Amino acid sequence: MFIKNSKFKALLKDAYKHHELNVGRTDKGVFIIDAPTWHLEAFEEYLTNEIKAMIVELVGDLPAAGQAWSYRETQEAPQTMMIDCLFENLWEQTKETKWIEMEKTRVYLEKDGGLCNMIQSKSLSKDNSYISVDFLNTIDKKACNEEEDMYGPLMNLAGKVLWYSSEMAFKCTCTAPRYSGERELLQATNGIDMNWAQTEAELI
Repeated sequence: MFIKNSKFKALLKDAYKHHELNVGRTDKGVFIIDAPTWHLEAFEEYLTNEIKAMIVELVGDLPAAGQAWSYRETQEAPQTMMIDCLFENLWEQTKETKWIEMEKTRVYLEKDGGLCNMIQSKSLSKDNSYISVDFLNTIDKKACNEEEDMYGPLMNLAGKVLWYSSEMAFKCTCTAPRYSGERELLQATNGIDMNWAQTEAELI
């Protein structure tokens, strides 16, 4: 799996305490973990025991095959969900939806919700966007197994960013600009390579 357990556990805790944490398991062995701004699907055999233990610690148990539950720290009991509503089949979406190959840039922006990184399309089309560093820090290509090829980040027209492999898929939502300056910065940098190379300083 291409996620850092420690960073992903922080996403789990934040969703459970402050938003909503949805957990499900399909009849075909796909484990689903979902929150309002991110969504993970992984074949159960690849989901680490550490992540499973963290879910049990937060919500008390793992769902059985075909089950899905919604949890919040402030509610006394979990709410049942339809597994078909929770399962998005992110692998199939890579075939059906137009995705743009993206990359991180050297530009960071402090926003109300924390620190964001500007991402740009590798083709330098007009698709610059912001993404929370909490999501970027969760992705760890070095954690992939030798036979596991990882793809991403990819962005679609709805502002969703996706990474996927044969073992798992992780999707999150871009951070929309809330102030005119944030929007103007995106517009001004569209089409410009924001991963400028290091150069020698000229001495006068």
